[in-house]
Amino acid sequence: MAVLVLLALSLTAPPGSAPVVAHRRLVGGAAGPAPRPWIDRSSDTVLILGHAGGERLMSRILWPATGAVEVVTEVWGSWERHVTIIVPADVDELRALIDEDGDLTHVAALTDPSGRVVVNPDVFGALSPAGRQVVLTHEITHAAARGTTSDLTPYWLAEGLAEYVAHRDSPTRDRSIAKELADEVRVGRLPVRLPARHEFAGERQAQAYQEAWLICRFMVERAGEETLLRVYRRVSAGADSDRVFREELGLTEEHLVEHWREYVERRLG
Repeated sequence: MAVLVLLALSLTAPPGSAPVVAHRRLVGGAAGPAPRPWIDRSSDTVLILGHAGGERLMSRILWPATGAVEVVTEVWGSWERHVTIIVPADVDELRALIDEDGDLTHVAALTDPSGRVVVNPDVFGALSPAGRQVVLTHEITHAAARGTTSDLTPYWLAEGLAEYVAHRDSPTRDRSIAKELADEVRVGRLPVRLPARHEFAGERQAQAYQEAWLICRFMVERAGEETLLRVYRRVSAGADSDRVFREELGLTEEHLVEHWREYVERRLG
């Protein structure tokens, strides 16, 4: 499952690539070991930075990521249409890059505030081609929306939009995409409220992402993609969410939850 983590990420770029600021852990001396040389792969819209030995994974990322930029642009609209993707050599280098000591066992990729995506080579490399496409599209959605996303953006809305775009054109059945949530629905356990931020890192992490995805898709099916984007932009700019839901969806937040619960039961029950 792709996860948005707001972490500062800086790297030393190889010659001829887009400029990237040096990170203290990668410049040698007392702060850390000498940096490994970076190599790159690129298209018109994607720059991938990695190391010798990682070329195969970099090649597996380049064209799906290039396609993801196009999908994201089709939904989101105008943005810079360029993303940098970092491929560390291993999870230890990943930890050094993001300065993270937590559990990265199930993290496939992260997006930083500047819009760069860093992948976990062990987890990401084990994904199927379809799984890699979903993760890349999810993270590149975060990159495209970063200029709009704010501290006021509900976490479920940020993750739900990214999941909606990632699965927008998928032929996979809803019950397969949202397997964990479908298992709960089949035994009569329906969500009772919009997912809270802490749930996206808890034992119901998968269900939280699935709930967020289905909230956003419900909005689209009720009122269209442009309405979902207006909700995102208005709430992120500080507008009262209940007022936004009433004006854009014709529903109070309470009624949105009620209709969404019914939608989840129809789609997954």
